[in-house]
Amino acid sequence: MPVRLRGFLVMAIFGSLFYLLMYWIAYPETYPFSYMPSRLGGFILVLIPGGIALSGLCEFVSGVPFSRLSMAWYALKGWQRGIIGILVFAAGLLLLFGGLYIHQILTS
Repeated sequence: MPVRLRGFLVMAIFGSLFYLLMYWIAYPETYPFSYMPSRLGGFILVLIPGGIALSGLCEFVSGVPFSRLSMAWYALKGWQRGIIGILVFAAGLLLLFGGLYIHQILTS
């Protein structure tokens, strides 16, 4: 199976599961089971599908298996990983706050 297709399928399946769990958190009256996990167990329950979906996104975007991406990341020196990590974090914040700002402009 091609890497991009596998990444897309992993992203779609686990992203859908992550969305469903987030929906149940937002609207608990729609939760179909009698016990809703809370605290650390509920936190882990939500984060695992989200993390797997993000690894599928990495495979889908890059076309490289996640294990090779991981090996290439750990081959970098510590200061290189630090700088790239900070830049990725800053880019994520820029996208988040830029999107919120554009949403506020368009809805007001």
